[in-house]
Amino acid sequence: MQLNLRESEWELKELRSELTWANIQKDGFQKQFEEKDEECTRLASEIAELKELAEKLDDELMLKEGEISILREAYSDSDF
Repeated sequence: MQLNLRESEWELKELRSELTWANIQKDGFQKQFEEKDEECTRLASEIAELKELAEKLDDELMLKEGEISILREAYSDSDF
């Protein structure tokens, strides 16, 4: 019976050690998850800003192309 009690105590000690290690790992994974979540949020915001900038540049490009077309037409219509 003493042997059984010692084996149970040893097994309990091992289980507590494993549980402690599992909790440490869980905390590490939780921290990594939070960091990745913050990075994902930051990148999503950056993507939205870049899309907005691309749209503005596209509009500006269309405006410039229109101005060039008008100048070409004016140049070709003139009597030089």
